[in-house]
Amino acid sequence: HPRRANVSEKQKTDPVTWVLRIAMKPPNLNDHAVNRAGGRSRAGRQALAAQAGQYRKARDGWTLLVKNAAQLASCPAATGKRRVVYVRIMGPRERSWDEDNLIGGGKMVFDALKGAGVLVDDNRALCEREYQEERGPASGLRMEVSDL
Repeated sequence: HPRRANVSEKQKTDPVTWVLRIAMKPPNLNDHAVNRAGGRSRAGRQALAAQAGQYRKARDGWTLLVKNAAQLASCPAATGKRRVVYVRIMGPRERSWDEDNLIGGGKMVFDALKGAGVLVDDNRALCEREYQEERGPASGLRMEVSDL
């Protein structure tokens, strides 16, 4: 068998990783926590409907940001299971978030990844996740996406 020039055996088997960068502070759970007070009352139902509309609007904005980042990274549409390393970049004056806020805020971004076609679905069967934080010069989000 002829070998391909300049391609190591390791490079043939290692999955490609696409790095999506968004220069915007990612959402956290506290930003989008739903206050369910009011329960079954008309006012409570209206409040929940308004919050759901706000979530959809924010998610749709993130979907556009993710589509743009995927295009810049030459990330193709998903056809199977993928791994996403979600890295929140903390600006110089920002503090680390607790794990609940980091993961809960990621829900909107993972919904956006699905909506943008970067993921087939954001369920456990089709998406393996890892969450990290690191210090940077400005707030932002980096997502390292690879096929599994």
